[in-house]
Amino acid sequence: MLEDRKENAVFQNAKLPYALININGKLIVHWVDAVALDFRYGFFRDSIEALPLNKRVCAITPIEDLFSLPASQEPAEEKAIGLIYHCSRCGSTLLCQMLKCHPDFIVIGELGIFSSILKSRSLPSEQKMNALRKVAAAFQDWAAASGKRVIFKLTSWQIEYWEILSEAFDTASAVLLFREPIAVIESLLRKPPNWLLNEIQMEGNRESALCEEAVRIYSHNAQKALEFKSVRPAMLIDYENMDNSLEQILEQFEAKGSEGILKKMKSQKQFYAKSSAKDPVPISMKEKKPNLIDRCGYEPQMILESAQLAYARLL
Repeated sequence: MLEDRKENAVFQNAKLPYALININGKLIVHWVDAVALDFRYGFFRDSIEALPLNKRVCAITPIEDLFSLPASQEPAEEKAIGLIYHCSRCGSTLLCQMLKCHPDFIVIGELGIFSSILKSRSLPSEQKMNALRKVAAAFQDWAAASGKRVIFKLTSWQIEYWEILSEAFDTASAVLLFREPIAVIESLLRKPPNWLLNEIQMEGNRESALCEEAVRIYSHNAQKALEFKSVRPAMLIDYENMDNSLEQILEQFEAKGSEGILKKMKSQKQFYAKSSAKDPVPISMKEKKPNLIDRCGYEPQMILESAQLAYARLL
């Protein structure tokens, strides 16, 4: 795969904006040379961290330089990006790795500068949308030079900002990935992400607090996904049906896949999905056996009452 990367003509020299830093009230953009990046990683931050320190930043500019980037010369239909929304621990990184097997795509996993723009307190909404567009255009211009299309996988919490993202990327093709709640919550409890740990009080029963917060976030994100679904033409994908939906996913991103490409895409699952006797894969809601949620003092029915309704609305 590394050999494929070296031979791929899309990895030409270009400066890509990837980080937004607030220094004493001044918004500063960090840029990286595209040619230095290894895009095999599931997350863009890992592509950056894999670089030597002296290669991680090729330019540092004020945000005004980002705003002043010239308009693309590409026709509008050539500029449309792809977006992957998701509700956390639902196979979005696996989908990214699958899509990377397609020769028409460059897939960017959770670009940090998007988060910084959306959370910025100093940028009004119009400037946030302008900044989002300029960042996406920089990546898409770079990819389009070799006839490729950029697909951005968003972070799970960015579904909260679906309105501003939809307005900023009104021509983007989008998919929305979700999964039944028990599997998601089991995964979150087994390996809690920092954003979940930051939301709970560390006093008392830590696992119970984590479980309660995971249920709340799942239900909230599912509700936001439902709002998004009601107004945007996105393709909804249940994790359980992802393998059987690959051709439709490619069509959503205006691409086709040969039998060989589809086989290569599906093969990514064997490298990504791992299980062992000590760390079993998340159970189905239909199964009745001990699991992490039971050990936290929760009955499955309590989880179903607060989360399954949100899941059912997405089906």
